[in-house]
Amino acid sequence: MGQNLKERIGLQLYSLRDQFAKDVPKTLDQVRDFGIKYVETAGTYGLTPEKFRAELDTRGLTAVAGHFSMSVP
Repeated sequence: MGQNLKERIGLQLYSLRDQFAKDVPKTLDQVRDFGIKYVETAGTYGLTPEKFRAELDTRGLTAVAGHFSMSVP
């Protein structure tokens, strides 16, 4: 397990919500530059889901989880 641990580390994008509010592409560039490959989404920061996915794909980032508000009737 220890051999590939770095390959499996991800980032909860909500941690960078203030940066995303200013510049989504630049923030995703920073995530990539950290060496992160896996992310948990928390919305799309004003982009359509399709555009946000394209921004992730362009940077080689894979969304492996997400958190969403949930309404229970």
